[in-house]
Amino acid sequence: MRRIARRPLLALVGLVACLLAGAASAEQPLEQAVRSAFVFRFGEYVAWPDGTFAGADAPLVIGTLGDDVMADNLEEAARGRKIGGRPVVVRRLREVAQAREVNVLYVRPTRSVHRDDLEQALRGRAVLTVGDKAADAGAMIEFVREENKVRFEIDAAEAERCGLKLSSKLLSLAVAVSESR
Repeated sequence: MRRIARRPLLALVGLVACLLAGAASAEQPLEQAVRSAFVFRFGEYVAWPDGTFAGADAPLVIGTLGDDVMADNLEEAARGRKIGGRPVVVRRLREVAQAREVNVLYVRPTRSVHRDDLEQALRGRAVLTVGDKAADAGAMIEFVREENKVRFEIDAAEAERCGLKLSSKLLSLAVAVSESR
């Protein structure tokens, strides 16, 4: 049973590896599409605390801060799809304070988006943060590049502090999991 439950994410990882291996010239757009697919799928492997959603049919909201290309890709992926039985809504955030209104946040630090401001805005909120390790986003899930492949590291301790429970399936696919700070 465990093997069957892991198939969708493992299939995505396999597809990502194959696509990246043969796409040296189109690396940037393809890599961005792969990261977008991961961000979309991460929501399937998170349990939010009771009271996070207004009701059983409330949407799962994915927000992007500082990356319109990611927002475009996520909007396309979300069209007509659900995660955990919830419709998916993608929001383009313009201010750090808006990050409090989402469930999953992809952030790319810029001059107007600072890591410290984001940490302060999200303190005590159950928001899964995703970013790029090279950009020092300080996110719970950070993308890294290993052997020409997009991988990710997870700060499980930070997710737990925010009330999020990450699936063991997701944790098993990470290249590194930090259990404590």
